[in-house]
Amino acid sequence: MLSFQEMKSHVRLGISLLEYSRFKRRLEEAQPGSAKDTGKPHVLVVKLDGIGDYVIFSRISSVFRRSHPDAHIILLCRCETAELARANEFFDEVVALDIVRFERDRRYRLSAARGLLSTDYSAVYQPAYTKSFWTEALVRSMAESEKVTIEGAAAPPGLHRWCLSSYSTVFDNPRPPLREWRVYEAFAKQLLPAHEPERPRLWLEEDGEFANGLVRSGALPEGPYCVLFPGARRPVRRWPTKKWVELARSLLTAPEISLVLAGARADVPQNNDILNGLKNESRVHDVTGQTTLRQLANIVSRARCLVGTETSAVHIAAFCGVPNVCIMGGGHWKRFYPYGDRERNLAIAVPQDCFGCNWNCTKKRPDCVSNVPVRTVLNLLGRFMREAS
Repeated sequence: MLSFQEMKSHVRLGISLLEYSRFKRRLEEAQPGSAKDTGKPHVLVVKLDGIGDYVIFSRISSVFRRSHPDAHIILLCRCETAELARANEFFDEVVALDIVRFERDRRYRLSAARGLLSTDYSAVYQPAYTKSFWTEALVRSMAESEKVTIEGAAAPPGLHRWCLSSYSTVFDNPRPPLREWRVYEAFAKQLLPAHEPERPRLWLEEDGEFANGLVRSGALPEGPYCVLFPGARRPVRRWPTKKWVELARSLLTAPEISLVLAGARADVPQNNDILNGLKNESRVHDVTGQTTLRQLANIVSRARCLVGTETSAVHIAAFCGVPNVCIMGGGHWKRFYPYGDRERNLAIAVPQDCFGCNWNCTKKRPDCVSNVPVRTVLNLLGRFMREAS
């Protein structure tokens, strides 16, 4: 007999498939747009995950160019990651998709899909481990004979089988434990056996003058600084404001160190609360909501160290070689972070039996992030400070 959760999963899958059938019928009725003629075969790479996941994925971006040296390679990504992706030399074109609108707005979904389907692709690649319904619905709508993915996972099981059934090639998952960078390496190795792991670049060179300008204007310190990045897309991943204030006060006891408070526009309220808690300390420089992604990455690349939650900033720090501490919870414990140099890329958490919940928290008050002590973060940062001096 099916459990209640299994019944809900089956009903959700049935509703999704019904919606997909309507979407497919509308696509078939619509007139396709006109494709741009580049005189080359077209290859589509689908990467509709977040910023941090794109940064991890970028380590294998060269494998598509090496597999298709004469093709016009198009990356389909989220709007948030398009800025970084457009600077990637291995992609000829970047198409940005508002994934939230694509999932919720039927008219936008149909328009975006028509634009993508107006091009004939010689191959379509979808390297993500976690399969989402509308990403897979879009790939399924493409008539190309060569469509490649990695086995990955999706819930419920019926959705996983449905996702994989439209692909001509399904690569094997890497061996456990699950780590996102291993997923991409496994994909690249099976696509091109000669592929060797590589350290990704974020193509920041042209943004160096931006940071220099901030230094000249006084918005960025001339001397050593530590970047604090408190923001996180999900509230459950955020460390309490009062702990950020306590951490900042402790760091400012070192007279040679300044702090740079960074984040997206959505992080302005929390970061303002932190600034107010510090009583507008002169050695705290706030660039929250004032930078593009690449400009932020350039600021991070000059830092002595960075402290952040499990979000894009720690990934950027890791790939810029900047020592960092990631204040983590247990939702995706160690799946996405840390990786690389484990002496400089550190994750800290208070372990609990419920780790690995995929952020489906069963507690009234999630505490796996909020319980991380300030003193533990300071001890790790102290090591970085001593090494730098």
